[in-house]
Amino acid sequence: MSKFTSAALTAWPVALATIVVAQGANAAAVTLNTTLSSLPSNASVNVLDLGKAGTAGLVTSQELYFGAGNTIQFAGTAGVYDGSKTSVAAAPYTSSGVQKTNYLAAEPSGDVTINYSSDQAYFGMNWGSVDAYNTLSFYEGSTLVASYTGGQITPNDKGSQAADGSDIVNFNFSNGGYNKVVMASTSAAFEFDMIASSTTAVPFTASSGGAPTVLAVYTNAAETQALAGEAPLPALGSSPLAMFMLAGAALLAFHRQSLRPGGLYPARAGESGSARG
Repeated sequence: MSKFTSAALTAWPVALATIVVAQGANAAAVTLNTTLSSLPSNASVNVLDLGKAGTAGLVTSQELYFGAGNTIQFAGTAGVYDGSKTSVAAAPYTSSGVQKTNYLAAEPSGDVTINYSSDQAYFGMNWGSVDAYNTLSFYEGSTLVASYTGGQITPNDKGSQAADGSDIVNFNFSNGGYNKVVMASTSAAFEFDMIASSTTAVPFTASSGGAPTVLAVYTNAAETQALAGEAPLPALGSSPLAMFMLAGAALLAFHRQSLRPGGLYPARAGESGSARG
């Protein structure tokens, strides 16, 4: 049962479990938690801001960029979606209702792959309308570290698009980590959002750990065009581009104001008040 329902939670064997998946020197212990109603509150956690397109359907399937050298790649019709589209993708459910911002979706025709430039020890997300045919896999390079189907996450794995269908899942890794995450689905679809990661394992608590850092997602490697034009500018000092982007935004606002009748450059007598050369 999802944490987004008002009914009491039912016990599920993997709510807090430690699973050793890989073998030999590459063995990694993975601790899975499905009992929180939000991502962990921890200052070491980075959470992706996927923006908002405002139109239901596929927003983009081009490669995306975030942080220092991290990427999100899509195959087939997998990509960034907004809203719900019948028989294609359904927006995940959150504690405040159906997700109103963009989310990612793997489709039968293609996977979603998140690549990190450095090893991570924590991963979290909101797994929307969980289906038994959804598969979440973690890799260290080309080595599979751990893999989970929707049926291993919750007994309610029939793709409900209501409050009982989405689950916050959190994973900690010890004795090794991961640097690639692959979401795959043999039928429509594997939807997810609230994507979080950390280079260190984090306590599974929703309070007292500090505020996570929100990272905007970009459509170019230079990180100058935020996804869907809705993701926020980085906080001052959070990236080398922050000051440049803020200054550019201010200049654009100044320019737009100057083009408005009665703006920074009022019309002279006899002029119409339109933009002046």
